[in-house]
Amino acid sequence: MPVGWHPLQIRGGDRPLDDGVRRRILEVAAAEESQSGRRPFSEGLRAALHSRDDAADWLWLDPPGRAYAGRQHGPTAPVVEITADPGSPAAGPELLRRLTAELPGALLWTHGDRSAGRCSAELVGLRKLRELWLMVGDPGTTGIAADTAPPEGVLLRDFDPATDVGAWLALNREAFTDLADQASWTEADLRQRLDSDWFDPHGFIVAERDGRLVGFHWTKVDPGAGFSGRPSGEVYVLAVAAEQRGGGLARALLHAGLEHLRASGLRSVHLFVDADNSPAIGLYGAAGFRHRDSDRQYTW
Repeated sequence: MPVGWHPLQIRGGDRPLDDGVRRRILEVAAAEESQSGRRPFSEGLRAALHSRDDAADWLWLDPPGRAYAGRQHGPTAPVVEITADPGSPAAGPELLRRLTAELPGALLWTHGDRSAGRCSAELVGLRKLRELWLMVGDPGTTGIAADTAPPEGVLLRDFDPATDVGAWLALNREAFTDLADQASWTEADLRQRLDSDWFDPHGFIVAERDGRLVGFHWTKVDPGAGFSGRPSGEVYVLAVAAEQRGGGLARALLHAGLEHLRASGLRSVHLFVDADNSPAIGLYGAAGFRHRDSDRQYTW
């Protein structure tokens, strides 16, 4: 074994993660969040860590404690995310180099300009595929308060889990054909979120026309999400059927969701949008949202 060579450890599936390592991953992630201002793991990996359900693989170099990676199945390739102790700046790039050398091709998601994942990806020289803007606003001071009624013949109402699941999944697939991670949601994926502690039935608004779903705005309030010391709501998913675009429905849905968040007492709201989606960025910019940070997707 070469001098300085540290074995790559993998846990998950038939080799479950023990609680000691789980606690250390949470500690490292918390330390990085304190330094970068962003959580290094996405919703899916955070859920896997806290639920102990082995829905992800966890990878690190021995000796443990400096950097960790989580890996989950994606619609087109495995998806990897990294966290590293801010006190060990070389640990993230070292782990990522080993992952790219020893594992088949994958996608790496990084969360924030100052994240260990983003810094590691740039140092290793991975190719960037996609960028998401984090935009932040105030639901009480949006620029779309006027003229936000839905188009004639369109009804806005709460999502009904008993009757709307199939129609919502079909509309979600149609609206996000270019985004495989969103379009690939299954009924199990949807039900998992409907059963989450953060789910609010009044914050999931759908638009109906002639008995058919033509749009939706799903808001989210995650107690762990916030900016500048304030809790923040989220424009979780917003979409409109192709034939309804350009008629003001997206603006009406956005306003309805923001009103719900404002009435809940929130004074900060955020969203993620593809950096090259100019129409959506224009909609959100007109509503008072401003670019604050970026998530990036890389590949090897």
